[in-house]
Amino acid sequence: MNKMKNYLKLRTDSNDKGYGQFSGTHLLLVGIWTVFMAAYCILYVRCGMKARNDMRTAVAAALLVSEVVKMGIIYFTHQGASEYLPCEICSFAAYSIVVDAFIPGNDFLRELMVVMFLPAAIMALIFPTTTRLPVLNFFTFHQYFYHALIIAYILGCFFARETSMTYPGLWKSIFAILCLVCVMYTADRIFNRNFMFLVYHENNAMLKKISDTCGGGFRYTLGLVCVAVIAVHIFYGVFKLLEILIY
Repeated sequence: MNKMKNYLKLRTDSNDKGYGQFSGTHLLLVGIWTVFMAAYCILYVRCGMKARNDMRTAVAAALLVSEVVKMGIIYFTHQGASEYLPCEICSFAAYSIVVDAFIPGNDFLRELMVVMFLPAAIMALIFPTTTRLPVLNFFTFHQYFYHALIIAYILGCFFARETSMTYPGLWKSIFAILCLVCVMYTADRIFNRNFMFLVYHENNAMLKKISDTCGGGFRYTLGLVCVAVIAVHIFYGVFKLLEILIY
């Protein structure tokens, strides 16, 4: 019973050490899921259109099911479901993937996923929020499984030459995300939540560094937005170069 409780544990306290940031276990998990993502991308590029459609649909369905299972576990184990609603940046990445998988052909959505959601998903694997949980834990598994699916889906479409990027499109993506940030920040303040980590760093190593540098409160939020804008420009440059090389 205790093992099952530990496996479904989400909340941590000061006594929890977990598997650790940049520990051997963390790097091993990243390595394992990197192999999975690479295999998905290679297979996707080599497949025909029907098989690609099936793969995109399968990823979209897996993201939805995993999110429903996660929320079900949080609700039935009384760990504060309202605090963990799927309103994070990568949750919106998953919603975009679902729309793209079932209603393909939206170039803006594909570009948005590359320049906005891909960096967020990669950062979620490099700086996971589950490092204080045991490695044999559902939410640890979900963190890597969920974000690896997002990354694999986006990169698969990119390397299959199904995504094109433009600099005006980059700023359209930034504008769209800024609108989302305004909505979620307002919701965070009204309902005393921290969706998209816009109010507090939650002891995430990268976000804590931003908070320490910029200060707390709104300065942290502004610093986070500025870092995000810089980061997506870097990602845009890298993937634009890749686009030139592989297209």
